[in-house]
Amino acid sequence: MSWRLIDSLKNEFRGEFSVLTQSEAKKLGRGWFKWANYMAHKDKAHMHVYKLQRVGYADILGIISITYRDGVFIDSLEIAPHSRRMPNHQRRYVNLCDVMIAFAAYWGIDRYNDGFIGLIPKTGLREHYERKYYAYPLNLGIYAIDTPVTSRLIRLYLY
Repeated sequence: MSWRLIDSLKNEFRGEFSVLTQSEAKKLGRGWFKWANYMAHKDKAHMHVYKLQRVGYADILGIISITYRDGVFIDSLEIAPHSRRMPNHQRRYVNLCDVMIAFAAYWGIDRYNDGFIGLIPKTGLREHYERKYYAYPLNLGIYAIDTPVTSRLIRLYLY
């Protein structure tokens, strides 16, 4: 199964998700979240950490940690450091976050028949999630993205 990655010129490429291993997490370069520490201290039975890569390339474009707690919950989502510091029009791929959210929803539908997403956005990203994904606050800083929105993302980006 592959996902549609779109560059700033609207060209399309295939991306795929696979499990991020502890050894891969230890090798992540400067600017990445400390995924190896995170993976070592979380409940491994319920935590699923995936990397996003362009098919045929070794570079990791993004990493997502997903659990299921009365719905799909994105514990953490990170795009590659070199991408997140650039304005959208200068990024190599402009839809990495969209694809990762779509993947999380697909993961939930596939395993639990549930595409509802919960997440805790960083403070500076709350308005972005509200505007782009129609996310709304539930409680304790948790935001929700409803199934119709995630279903649309899946239709847009799943090959």
